[in-house]
Amino acid sequence: MDAAESAAQPVVLSSDYLVTIRSPTAADANALMEFYAALSVEARRQRFLHVHRVRADEAVRMAGIEERGDGVALVAVDDDNSIVADARCVRGGDPPGDTRLDHSVGDLAVVVRDDYQALRLGHLLIGRLVAAAPRVGITTIVAELFSGNVAMRRLLSHHHFAIMERDGLSLVEAWLSADGSLPAWPAGTTHPRVLIEGGSWYGSLQERNLRDAGFSVAVCPGPPHRKSCDLLATGRCRLAEGADAIICSTANEESCQVLATHEAAGPARPLFVTAGPELPPTSGRARPLSSTGSRTDLLEALRAEGVQPRA
Repeated sequence: MDAAESAAQPVVLSSDYLVTIRSPTAADANALMEFYAALSVEARRQRFLHVHRVRADEAVRMAGIEERGDGVALVAVDDDNSIVADARCVRGGDPPGDTRLDHSVGDLAVVVRDDYQALRLGHLLIGRLVAAAPRVGITTIVAELFSGNVAMRRLLSHHHFAIMERDGLSLVEAWLSADGSLPAWPAGTTHPRVLIEGGSWYGSLQERNLRDAGFSVAVCPGPPHRKSCDLLATGRCRLAEGADAIICSTANEESCQVLATHEAAGPARPLFVTAGPELPPTSGRARPLSSTGSRTDLLEALRAEGVQPRA
């Protein structure tokens, strides 16, 4: 049974909630508009990144996403045929005016009605979207969210992802690959690429200094729940292989293992380590960095290894 067929079957959630998960059709436009109109102001702000009311023409476009071939979408409906959750992955170029040219990249959005939250419905929807995305040519999935959106962060924590873009302290872009591994660097990246192994949703001084200086930065927060790090499991990582420099930490046992694996890979690319106060860096080729060092110190350390932003 393929993803499309399994998506049309009833699903029993925890607490005996029953929903049917299926692809939306043009006939769902009014139900989608009613669903979004009933959401709280905060839920709509988290979904659209601003307070937004879905218009009738927008609901028609949202309902017809799969019929137009613009991506994949799923709705969960209750026994009254009311929509209780909406999830979609829309390829670049939709909505009209989107300048992204790479149509193998899709934008992820998930919203669940308040009374159906904490039932793992969002987790189920994301899993099915990721599995279905390659069917329409989407191989890289982007979730843009507020860094304080704890519910979405929990959903993403079950998948391998990396933070690829950050707008100050509020907005981040988390990228994941439809094949379950970490994504590659965005196509056409022209700035030097620095991979930071380990990090938080709110960023760090190092990351901010690197982005401000003109570097492309990817932050890998570590493996998801119940899964291992790509690098530790297979010895390979797309982000590491495409990086011009790698910055590790020694904050815990796993990060020390990641550092050791990068060190064992040989002198393929400059490697740095930000030592934690209780765990000194391992003795290897990694060059130490201070977690409280200045931007000048950081850029000089990279420049000494031949890595500097392009003019």
